[in-house]
Amino acid sequence: MKKVSIIIPIFNVKKYLKECINSVLNQTYRNMEILLIDDGSTDGTSEICDSYAENENVKVFHLKNGGVSKARNFGINKANGFYLMFIDSDDYIENNMVEKMVNSFENNDVEMVACGYDFVYKDKKIKPDFPNNVLFTSEEAKREIFLSNSIQGFSVNKLYISKIIKENNILFDENIKICEDMLFVFEYLSNIKNIYSFSDTLYHYRMRKSSASNFKNDYDLSVFDVITFIDLKDKNFINDIYDFYSYIYFKYYHLLRKTNKIKEVKKINFFEFIFNKNISCKTKILSFYYLLSPNFLRQFIKKEKQKKYKYFE
Repeated sequence: MKKVSIIIPIFNVKKYLKECINSVLNQTYRNMEILLIDDGSTDGTSEICDSYAENENVKVFHLKNGGVSKARNFGINKANGFYLMFIDSDDYIENNMVEKMVNSFENNDVEMVACGYDFVYKDKKIKPDFPNNVLFTSEEAKREIFLSNSIQGFSVNKLYISKIIKENNILFDENIKICEDMLFVFEYLSNIKNIYSFSDTLYHYRMRKSSASNFKNDYDLSVFDVITFIDLKDKNFINDIYDFYSYIYFKYYHLLRKTNKIKEVKKINFFEFIFNKNISCKTKILSFYYLLSPNFLRQFIKKEKQKKYKYFE
């Protein structure tokens, strides 16, 4: 039974922290180390962390506040497990999540596993569509993380191999405040061959008002930042993602126009897109349909994905 290191970055979540930690301690899979990384909390959260320190599977660290990415990176450096998993401190997991993730890893000979999740609101839960029992190549998965009805770019519903992360120095970018996990996942995918996904709802992602007031707008802008960063490293991938999901370009182009960040768009030029020989005429036509009706293209792409993978429940 291989050890799983579970990294939980923590900051001022006194109300939810015990539920999070207890959901991990109650796992059916027992060979774990739980790293509680307190990022300078000031609301009594630090004391809750310390109350779990006597558990032999729990390690508590108190840091000066430096942000979630710095806390996760600290956890990566301290982790000793063969596998590695991240959990946000206001979320919680099913008691068989770790066991199912490890079994999926070992039964499918892959280098990454992703499970289903739901969004937990005050009065309801919403489960997005999720690919069930699908083996993606890493190149396919890179495209999938940009879509809302697929494996997503979250770091938290996935299981990784620690050795791959450490040998390739894959860390969270401490200069990005939103979508930093998407970039982390992308870089991990760039160093592996395949990933297995299944739709069991094992991770519960809590949506809080304090963090969701302008979340959609900030999230979209940060996705654009991630795409721009990737564009500087991998031109071929960006051409490919435009051809496969061209509405991404138009979505963020027009969003940036509305939010006075149009200067950033110069890195991804509209006319370069139109005259790019790597992008099919079909994609260019669909892109203009997006300008007229964004929902049309989203539904079209979803149907195309259903035909290709046949994975939606």
